[in-house]
Amino acid sequence: MVVACSAFTPAPEHGGASGLAEMERVCRPGGRVAIIWPNHLKWLAARGYQYVSFPGPMSVEFGSYREAVELAGIFYPGAAEEVRRRGRRTVPFDVLGINPPRDLAFKVLAQ
Repeated sequence: MVVACSAFTPAPEHGGASGLAEMERVCRPGGRVAIIWPNHLKWLAARGYQYVSFPGPMSVEFGSYREAVELAGIFYPGAAEEVRRRGRRTVPFDVLGINPPRDLAFKVLAQ
C-alpha cells in the first residue's frame, strides 16, 4: 500500500500527475494507492480512483492533556480555550475547527 495524507493535489508542487504515477509505479500489482483527505475528487476519479467517506465523530488523541493545550495554542489558537476547558487529551475535530480525515480515494492496481 502507498499512502499520501492531506498534501497531495493535482498541482505539480504537491505531487500532480507525475507524483500519482510514481505512487502507482512503486506499488506492487494488486496493491492499493490511497489518498487520505483527498481534494479534487473528479481529477482522481478520472484516473480510476474510488471515493469512500466514513461517518461519525472523530477526535485527535494527543499524548497528554498538557500536550493538547500546548499544540492547540500553536496550531488551533481559536480552539485553545475550549481545549483547556474540556480538560482532556482527546479533542474532537469539530472543536479544533477542522475537517476530520474521514475520507479517502483509493485505487487497486491491476495484477
